[in-house]
Amino acid sequence: MKKIYLFALTAVAVLAGCNDSKEQFNSENDQDLIQFQSVVGKQGTGKALIKGAVYPEDVPFGSFAYALQQGQNWNDNFAQGTLFIDEAKIEKIGSDNLWTAKDIRYYWPKQGSLTFFSYSPYSATSAIVSCNQTNGIVAENFDATPSSGAQWNQDFMVSDIAKDQTKTIARNGVPTVFRHKLSTVLFKIGTLEKYDSIKSINGADTTYCAGSNVFKINAFQVNNIKAKGDYYQAMDTISAITGNDTIIEGWFNQYNDSVDYIMYNGDAKTLSWYKEYMDTLNTEYAELVDSSFIVLPQVLTDSLYFVLNYQHEVYAVDSVKPTTEFNYIDTIVLNTRDVKEWQMNKRYTYNILISLDEIKWAPSIVDWEEVPADTIIIDK
Repeated sequence: MKKIYLFALTAVAVLAGCNDSKEQFNSENDQDLIQFQSVVGKQGTGKALIKGAVYPEDVPFGSFAYALQQGQNWNDNFAQGTLFIDEAKIEKIGSDNLWTAKDIRYYWPKQGSLTFFSYSPYSATSAIVSCNQTNGIVAENFDATPSSGAQWNQDFMVSDIAKDQTKTIARNGVPTVFRHKLSTVLFKIGTLEKYDSIKSINGADTTYCAGSNVFKINAFQVNNIKAKGDYYQAMDTISAITGNDTIIEGWFNQYNDSVDYIMYNGDAKTLSWYKEYMDTLNTEYAELVDSSFIVLPQVLTDSLYFVLNYQHEVYAVDSVKPTTEFNYIDTIVLNTRDVKEWQMNKRYTYNILISLDEIKWAPSIVDWEEVPADTIIIDK
């Protein structure tokens, strides 16, 4: 009997580091030029993801800034903030770690302060991003629909608000610490034990030993994921319980239409023993099962599930072809596991392991049945 194990999910929280840059301004004429110091919260690998804690030099980001008068601070006076920079495209200029606007020069005011709001990447999201004093960065109609969505498989990051900055405070650049606002979901698929033994390989033909059990994946997809929504860096809401205003960050207005993410659909691929894969990092296996995608943070509803289509080949004798074959389609709802929600800036790993119950025999003997026989008398 085959079994599917979905191991406990691992939610990897990611934290942003701080860049201890010692770069100083090189040009006396540009001492008042606004520059940026960018780092990124740590995150695992995946399609179109910004990786690591060093912001990539070839990815521009967008930035807004609001000005306050002398003696004001952002927390108490944000409503009086006036627009100072309207979505500048910030790029790395030259080789001296200078991050600034390429086409327009922005300079520090002689008094007062600036508060900065930034997002990344610029090219993939600039059309849907706006900013205001109350909500900060806003991304409306974010569309991560597979294949067709404008933001499909694109990372989206927003920096911590850099409040009350001046030329003196930001002498090493405006601190711009980006954090991922999407979730990454990773599926690893394999077998719980090693159920096969290879006798020989001749070109494309693999001869398995008698007693081998081979599993091959045909298709894998995750169904009913919400792929559209609106992001607000700060949303002023009224609690239904306390009646108090609450400032929260997150995704709102997630649309009801759900989509299916097809992770694999092609020629049957052989699954490996999970431990063997982890020890050897077999590249072909990794290409198949390290199926990850970027998704909007969301609550895992009862209708969100994955479908695994695979085959089970049994070799009764040493052979290239199986003597018996079974085909399975398994469906597992994700919210029955430990994690009930995919959250921002976190990477979730699902380990899906197929197992078999070993056939064991229970021999017994039916005792002889005693049957009375006739008494034979031999008379001489």
